[in-house]
Amino acid sequence: MQELRAEPVIADLFKDYKSKKDSKLTIFTNSQDQASAIYVRNKKKKCEEYGIQCEIIDTINLSASEVMNLITDAIISESYILFQKPIAEHLKESEKDFDDLINDFPNLDIEEAKDESE
Repeated sequence: MQELRAEPVIADLFKDYKSKKDSKLTIFTNSQDQASAIYVRNKKKKCEEYGIQCEIIDTINLSASEVMNLITDAIISESYILFQKPIAEHLKESEKDFDDLINDFPNLDIEEAKDESE
């Protein structure tokens, strides 16, 4: 069985990447989900590596209206947004509202960001 490794592929993707001036990623996360915590930590490391500002917002103690206001602030500031799921249990009934607000806003996807910088 052939072993596949993503690291060389990822390294190649990023070898010529340059972030746009003032690029920022705002990550909304649920700190109680361990898998999400690892994913978010890795995203933050990549941002630091490529000069992208990264703000992590833990939604666990926020109300739905506070989260909506923070999403709006991120959109106004032209930050890329990553809303990491699963979201906190107390916010689940507002999940569609969050998704609708973010829907037309560009998510920071490593490939898209690389393409935009070229």
